[in-house]
Amino acid sequence: MSPMRTNSKIASGFATGSVRVLESQLIDHETIKRLAASADLAEARMVLNETEYAREMLRADTAAQIEADLERSLEGTYGLLARSGLPNEVEEYFRCRYDFANLRALLKSGIGEELKVPLARLGMVSPDSIGRKIKDRTFHLFASGLREAAEHAISSYDRTKEIEVVDRVMDKYYFRRLVALAAKLKSPWIAGYTRLLIDTANGRVVKRGRRFKLGPELIETMMIDGGDVGAGAWMRLIESARDSAPDLSGLPLGGIAQKVVKLALGGEGDERYDIRSREMLSSFLMTARKIAIGPEPAFAYTATKENEVGLVRTIIAAVIIHLPPKLIMESIPSHG
Repeated sequence: MSPMRTNSKIASGFATGSVRVLESQLIDHETIKRLAASADLAEARMVLNETEYAREMLRADTAAQIEADLERSLEGTYGLLARSGLPNEVEEYFRCRYDFANLRALLKSGIGEELKVPLARLGMVSPDSIGRKIKDRTFHLFASGLREAAEHAISSYDRTKEIEVVDRVMDKYYFRRLVALAAKLKSPWIAGYTRLLIDTANGRVVKRGRRFKLGPELIETMMIDGGDVGAGAWMRLIESARDSAPDLSGLPLGGIAQKVVKLALGGEGDERYDIRSREMLSSFLMTARKIAIGPEPAFAYTATKENEVGLVRTIIAAVIIHLPPKLIMESIPSHG
């Protein structure tokens, strides 16, 4: 057995041991309910101070400070991946989302759209570096993936003059990068999770495209490659569902892919689709607990932590505008 392989097993074993401890610190369902029932931001912070977020929340008095604290918590999680000795592709899998989001925002800002959200500083590349390359049009200095995305987005905008084309290009290249990283990791489980991510993203496109009565040709241009359900299959399913239930016969789909299709083509609204699809992804992540050695446990914990931070962010925003606790709980995925 090669030393490199031995070191890889030691690294994944160390990461798995660390993750098992951290999993016990994830917020449970009862705490989520108490957080949603908070009367105001101060009470919400008191609830969070009883969790592992207490280290970051000691001096958080505003929504902006809490957001910064949540970002620091995520940075700590990504830092664990960097220190664990796992392949670099595991960390990049999570961080590259921020790079593509920043590239999207800065490209659109450069062609006239106002920046609507602060740039994230959790990516592999600093927002300042991305901004300079866009300003100087030195796209060739970007790493692979970002370079092609920037060039394709600008050429597509120059051709169409439609700013929405930037969003479509960024989505395609982001998921293409995830597929490439999953392939490098050689993990069937991570590859399966990536395909499910793509299927749920395409299901969202189909759900909203049908609601806005978009033509099949336009919907197909928004499809992401790499899922279990290809673009052609989605088009046939949309056609078969016009007057009846979608015809799933003859499609090489597993059970979870069929659930995505039925949910996307069913009668429930967009918000319900988003909640149910996130629950499917969370259920898939839980299956990593059966894997003892490899990057999968640390990967699943990181994705779960991202979901938790997003959940806390959503609840805090709802508490600030005094949404009733029952309505808050109905608008988030089942937890725990």
